[in-house]
Amino acid sequence: MRSKLDQRDRIITILGKWLWVLILLPFLAGIGTYLVLAQETTLYQGTTRLLVGPGIDFPNPDLNDLRAGAQLMNTYAELPKTRPFLERVIDRSNSDMGYEELVEQLDIRTNEETQILNISVSHEQPVQALNIANVIGQELVKLSPSESLEASVQTRKQVIEQISELENSAVQIEASIDELKAAFENEVDAAAQRLLLDQLTSERNRLSDNDRTLALMYETAQQVTTNQVKIVEPARRAVPVDNQALLKIMIGVLTGFVLSAVMLIVYEYVWATVSTGKEMSQATDAPFLGVIRRGGEKADQSLTVRDLPDSASAEDFRNLGVRLMRSADGRARSGSILVSHLGAQTNAGTFVANLGFVLSQMGHRVVLVDANLHHPSLGALFGLSDATGLTHLLNDPNANLDLTPIEVNQGLSVLPSGSVANDSFKLLASGRMTQIMQQLTNQADVVLIAGSPLATEADSLLLSSKVDGVLIPVISGKNRPDAVKQVVADLRAVGAQIIGLLLSQPTANDR
Repeated sequence: MRSKLDQRDRIITILGKWLWVLILLPFLAGIGTYLVLAQETTLYQGTTRLLVGPGIDFPNPDLNDLRAGAQLMNTYAELPKTRPFLERVIDRSNSDMGYEELVEQLDIRTNEETQILNISVSHEQPVQALNIANVIGQELVKLSPSESLEASVQTRKQVIEQISELENSAVQIEASIDELKAAFENEVDAAAQRLLLDQLTSERNRLSDNDRTLALMYETAQQVTTNQVKIVEPARRAVPVDNQALLKIMIGVLTGFVLSAVMLIVYEYVWATVSTGKEMSQATDAPFLGVIRRGGEKADQSLTVRDLPDSASAEDFRNLGVRLMRSADGRARSGSILVSHLGAQTNAGTFVANLGFVLSQMGHRVVLVDANLHHPSLGALFGLSDATGLTHLLNDPNANLDLTPIEVNQGLSVLPSGSVANDSFKLLASGRMTQIMQQLTNQADVVLIAGSPLATEADSLLLSSKVDGVLIPVISGKNRPDAVKQVVADLRAVGAQIIGLLLSQPTANDR
């Protein structure tokens, strides 16, 4: 749970740090989208509306007719997208568009409830948009049996007239039958009754034939042609196509924001390095002691405090010396201090030499120890031989602890590393190293130990549990925040006392 909260806080911190980027990039993305849209040519759209299925000329279609009409609508909606159909349309309309372009600018929408088929065409020229839309509608009408519709309507009118005549005839026949029935009832002569009965039978046969004919006429009148396409509203006015500029600009802004947020988070997690004191404090809760300015590659390999006493770097070391020698409770600090960088970019020997020089100038007895047994540097800084030193003492339990005093600064002594050791971890972990540390702290106020890189070698992590405190210089622009945080966590895991972290930055002339 704690890890998730830390990750969330870090992401919030990253976004807050780069807030100006999160504002600027989406703004530029929106401007870019607007400029691209401004270069687009305005399109105009013309729409033809067609009626598919049983039309208004047949007002009483049944459910099956309507279902058939809905199926036909889908068929007629697909026909205009076919290549042969559109090639005929292009020829008839004298359009400058090709098949692929016309397909992209063609929009067909169906409405099965109203049986209305909407065909829209977009074009840079309004007249062309109207012309092509109307030609498509006309071609669809040609493909359907709708051209014989007028004849069908005329035939239906004739059938309706015949139905009216048959209905009138039925009324007359029924009246004649009623008269014959009355006359038959009143007639007493047998011969006359037979004649009337024959007439009555004949009229009834006429009525039956009339009813059958009338039924056929009703059926004919009610038949509906479902496969019909009729233009109900040709394209007459072309309207500008809405390019949804506002929506596209908003999408551009949102895309710019998301991409910049993702890139910044990836950058911070993958490539970002600690370059300011604020970032150092955000990376870890260990004490931050300040900034040490350095004067370039040559200055990093020399005693700046001695050779360039008026430099900014020398002044930073003096300020650090004053702060360092006062513990949190206000008392003078003493004991052993391990100084180790995170990586191999800079050797801790130069840092230890400059800090030790300042502390000896303040009147403290200082011993400098080079415990970087793989890459020693203190001996070279003071012009001392590495023939004998720490490794010699560690390998020989009977060897005497002989420190080399630095004549230019009273109170300052150096213990070089000695010969390069392949088994440095074993030597530093030995009880002999603990004895040497005890002897050194008895002879000096402060023992400054230059260690190997904390992030790459285990030697310094081992030594951190044997000293009174650890000082960690972090190189600006070289160390990642998570690497700093991990080193601090590793030191605390072995019980090391972290005095604080420093940020080593190049001077303005050296960047």
